[in-house]
Amino acid sequence: MRTRERDSRAARTLPRWILVQVAGASVIMGCAATKLPDPGSVEFDSAELWLSSGPDSARVEVDLACSTQEQDVGLRGRRELAEDRGVLFLFESTRGAAEGFWMWDTSIPLDIAYLDEGGVVRRIDAMEPCMQGDPDACPVYEAGVPHRAALEVNRSWLSGNGVSVGWKTDLQGLCPLE
Repeated sequence: MRTRERDSRAARTLPRWILVQVAGASVIMGCAATKLPDPGSVEFDSAELWLSSGPDSARVEVDLACSTQEQDVGLRGRRELAEDRGVLFLFESTRGAAEGFWMWDTSIPLDIAYLDEGGVVRRIDAMEPCMQGDPDACPVYEAGVPHRAALEVNRSWLSGNGVSVGWKTDLQGLCPLE
């Protein structure tokens, strides 16, 4: 999946921009001459991530998307994701509410949790796969909240584990930021 800001009619008259994956997701980063990394060319570090609220907790093993290259790949090109696995996109700085994710070349239905600087879940959304040849045919799922990180997991993993807005995780020390 990738992140990008919502298109506008005016933006469509400008030169085509490349969408770079940021959380299984993509952000408009530069001109179309930029090539996205091949999904098979990126190896992710992984970590155990615990989300909690009071006495309740849930564990998920995550691939860490810390670098731009890792964020460009995310879950793109994967055909399956183990039940208790996901990808954590940790950004160098807080992203705006208008920035979002898309699912181009991602065939797995996902849930996404947007986390703030303190690791608190601020919003959860469901995202549909988009295997269209044209990335512009894929919908953008705006975050709707400022976010420092995004956690992508299999559809219904969050609700199935009781995770909801207000749950928290520790983002400290997960990866060295660029």
